[in-house]
Amino acid sequence: MSGTEGGTTLSTAWTEIAPGLWRDTYTTVTNIASGTYALRLKDGEIAVISPRTAPDDAFFAATDALGKVTTLVAPNSGHDLGQAAWQAKYPTAAVYAPTVAIAAIAKAKPKLRAMRPVVELAGKLPDGVTIKEPDGTSSGVAQFAIASGKDRVLFVDEALSNSPTLIGPAPFRFLFWLTGSGPGIARNKIWWMVFGKDKAGLARQMLGEMDRIQATMLVPLHGDPITGNGIEQARALLRPIAG
Repeated sequence: MSGTEGGTTLSTAWTEIAPGLWRDTYTTVTNIASGTYALRLKDGEIAVISPRTAPDDAFFAATDALGKVTTLVAPNSGHDLGQAAWQAKYPTAAVYAPTVAIAAIAKAKPKLRAMRPVVELAGKLPDGVTIKEPDGTSSGVAQFAIASGKDRVLFVDEALSNSPTLIGPAPFRFLFWLTGSGPGIARNKIWWMVFGKDKAGLARQMLGEMDRIQATMLVPLHGDPITGNGIEQARALLRPIAG
């Protein structure tokens, strides 16, 4: 699909899922289906969350059509794979990550620009949009929440997924199947086992945020947004570990 603006053909890769929030999907080199998001900031500029890998010129053009990209966010220590390409494209963009993820990303990818704690973005967010870094993980969580209008959105990071099929190479798919971590709306039990330090505390925090904003959409990093009856399914997956 494509569109024309000012005589220039632009990719329409981005899909608006809530006012000021867009989504795109991509597949990593290890065959893991992931999501990338664009969020409009208070001043009309754009933050790209979990920047996708291998963006082409058409995708960058589609992103620029949304607004000026001034912010790049690695939502945890694993979702930094696209940072090099996006930092090269936007050399003046500020880069953010959860505090607990910053050192791990810097060690793994020392050529990336220095990252700042994602909570420092608070002053750039529009009314009704918040950012938190929940405790309880070793990977970090960038928990954006939109609590304005009829679309009330909470980013649930890796805690929950909603992929139509099991993701990743064969060993990954087997582990996801074995642990009941998909397909469909599921708790990513592998992530909870590997990165969950305070599982009960994190589950309580997420349930509390869902209640606070009266969530109508949950945004996972893997799989489709969770809406409708899926919200209660997600709550039911978190309650047993919340205690």
